[in-house]
Amino acid sequence: MWSQSHFTYDEMMRAGVAQREATLGPEHPELAASLYALANSCFFEQNYDEAESYFLRALEIREKALGAEHPDVAESLNGLAKLYRVKKRYEEAGELIERAAQIQGQAFGRERAKYAFTLEHKALLAEEQGDARRAEELYREALEIYGKVSGEESREYAETLFHFTAFHIRQEQFTEAEAVSGELMRVSEKEINVCELEKADYFELRAHALEKLDRVKAAEVLRLRVKEIWAEAERREATWKEEKDAAPM
Repeated sequence: MWSQSHFTYDEMMRAGVAQREATLGPEHPELAASLYALANSCFFEQNYDEAESYFLRALEIREKALGAEHPDVAESLNGLAKLYRVKKRYEEAGELIERAAQIQGQAFGRERAKYAFTLEHKALLAEEQGDARRAEELYREALEIYGKVSGEESREYAETLFHFTAFHIRQEQFTEAEAVSGELMRVSEKEINVCELEKADYFELRAHALEKLDRVKAAEVLRLRVKEIWAEAERREATWKEEKDAAPM
C-alpha cells in the first residue's frame, strides 16, 4: 500500500474532494470547503481555468446549502474575485468583492479581520486599475481595523504593513515606503506569529526602499540579516535531512 508521502499535495487535495463527495454527497458545505481549497491550490499553480471551475462550484454549493448571505459565501466570492483580478477581468472582480464586503459587513460588522482582508483585496484591485489614491485609502482603513481587532503587535497588522510598503514601492513612493517599513521593523521585533523567513522578506523590502533613498549602508545591514536568516534556515534543513536519513526505516 502506498504511504501518503508518495502522493503530491495536489493529488491529496483531489483525493480529499473525491472522498468527501462520495461520503457526503455533491451539495454538502464540507465538500465546498474542499473544493475551495483545491481551487486555491490550482490558482497558486497558475492553473486558472481549473481553479475557476472549482471556485464556481464551491460558490454554488455554499449559496444553495448555506444561503446567499452566509460568510462562507463571501469567502468564495473573494477567491473567485482574486482569480478574475489576475485574469484582468476587473469589472467582474469588483462586483464580487463588493458583494463579499457587503455580506461580511452585515454578518459581523466592519471591524473584523475578514472585512479588513477584503479591503486589502479591494486595494489591490484599485491599484491595478490605476487608482493609487483609492488603494492607499483602503490599505489605511484595513490597517486601522487590524490595529483595533488584532492589535498593532500582531501577524495581521505586520502583514498589512508589508503589503502597504510593497504598494508604495510599486508606486515609486520610496519616502512613504521607508516610513511604513520602519513601523514594520518595530512590529516584526515583537512576539508575533511570523517566522524568520517571513521577516527576511520584510527586511529585504525595507532594504530596497532605503537603497532608493541612497541609504546604502543601512540597506546593507538589513541584507546581511537576510543572508544570516537564510543561512540558518539552510543549516536547519540540512540537519533535518541528516537526521531523517539516519532514522531507522
